[in-house]
Amino acid sequence: MSPTATTIRQGQTKKRTPRRRAPWRILVGIATAGCAAALLLSIVSQYVSPATAPVAALLCLAFPIFFILGTIALAAGIVLRHKAWVAPLIALIVSLPALRAYCPFNLPHDLPAEADTLRVITFNTRNFGGHESGTDGRNFVAAYMLDAAADIVCFQEGATEVEFYQEHVEPLLAARYPYADILRKHGQSPMGIFSRWPIVDYETVTRSGTNLVRAYRIVRTAGDTLRVVNCHLSSIGLSDEQRELYSNAVRGYVVRGDEAGGARAVVRAFLRAARRRALMADTVAQYVEKHRGESLIVCGDLNATPVSYEVRRVKGGLTDCFRAAGNGIGRSFCRDAIVVRIDHMFCSDDWQPAQCRVTPVETYSDHFPLVATLVRHKP
Repeated sequence: MSPTATTIRQGQTKKRTPRRRAPWRILVGIATAGCAAALLLSIVSQYVSPATAPVAALLCLAFPIFFILGTIALAAGIVLRHKAWVAPLIALIVSLPALRAYCPFNLPHDLPAEADTLRVITFNTRNFGGHESGTDGRNFVAAYMLDAAADIVCFQEGATEVEFYQEHVEPLLAARYPYADILRKHGQSPMGIFSRWPIVDYETVTRSGTNLVRAYRIVRTAGDTLRVVNCHLSSIGLSDEQRELYSNAVRGYVVRGDEAGGARAVVRAFLRAARRRALMADTVAQYVEKHRGESLIVCGDLNATPVSYEVRRVKGGLTDCFRAAGNGIGRSFCRDAIVVRIDHMFCSDDWQPAQCRVTPVETYSDHFPLVATLVRHKP
């Protein structure tokens, strides 16, 4: 045989059979990309109004779950040396601002000497803790408001009975907070404000069902006016049975077949409330924009987590006090195994949040109070 017949010509190479990817690597890639996409979708959903796309509220609510899954996907991709790890890495980087809003960390610092400070509390009292009182006869909620030594206290879900305020609240708080406005209309969830300074004007910004938003104009000194917006956006309004089902689902219990109808009812109730909250948040945002340039505090029970359409709209161009001066998740709802912060406070740029925290005090309410100390910027 001729030598040239058995010699491979220069420049020629053998054709290689392409290697088939292992099925598990394909599944890892799909799962990793899916986790990244879900995380990005939850972040984008805060820019979508639940009034037009209610499912956006569910995606926002799931943000911490998707963030954890994204972290696991990144770790798995790196350990398994799978190229898909880049997708969750990008998603996690994009989600860092949302993570800081959800769970911030700030270094503590002392208040400046002789600073002009303002201490504000927002507190959903749940009927003033069901009217529960201590052995000293003081109502737990009212006693906390007094001992906290704030300048302004905004409360939601107050007591409905005039006699209760006259007997248990006003005698205790009148010296510290000589000015107050309490709305107790039939069919409305009672709400109000206690202040060290005169309340010269007030108005209802918006209402939906039993929930409403009120604004107050407070005069601290001559020429120094502060506008405070007290919010209570629509809640889900679950029955006790639905609350138990929701609580079990949060704990990870599997929904049984006979509970499926109840679970669907919980989801429908959540979506209906999300629509109402979105519309209320839009109205509050318009009100805040109308009073841009004024000294402004917006606070209350928004019934929405930090990563949500409602919080983003209400905040607008204001400063999130907890994000600027708080630490951790700041759980403000203390019932049904739900570890979230749904009570918020925002301030205009003439104030700098110096301290902000959720106080885990037992008052027989299903919320913890949110307390912020603000420092006035020097002109």
